[in-house]
Amino acid sequence: MSKWISVDKQLPEKDGAYLCVVEYFSGPHIEIIDFATKLSDIDSYYFNGKHRKGWFEFDVDECTYWEVLTVTHWMPLPEPPEKQTNADRIRDMTDDELAKFLCDLRSCDTDAHPCNKCKAAPFCRPGHTGMIDWLQSPTNEG
Repeated sequence: MSKWISVDKQLPEKDGAYLCVVEYFSGPHIEIIDFATKLSDIDSYYFNGKHRKGWFEFDVDECTYWEVLTVTHWMPLPEPPEKQTNADRIRDMTDDELAKFLCDLRSCDTDAHPCNKCKAAPFCRPGHTGMIDWLQSPTNEG
């Protein structure tokens, strides 16, 4: 992740939203604030004559723009997360979650997939599917 950049040292080169530290009376807050390389290009009425760089936000309740003058530091926003695949979901499961998932998946059609053909069958006992024991046992494959 990026490091905080002081506004005294550098401002963003492009218009857009940035993660910012904004100083308030109650102390610093981290917020997403918009930046413009030329405020008057954002809205010529609200930023009339402000042909300079600046931080701003749009107040939905007031239907107006406000210049944010108390930004002390900024950094680019991180990229959004990629969509997770089913394989990713399975890789993130705990052994217990995976055991339940595999047993539920395996037993969705008990006629076509009888329990005695399941690799975990030797570990099964009443009230326990054996799948967790099978998952945690050493592999027989090289």
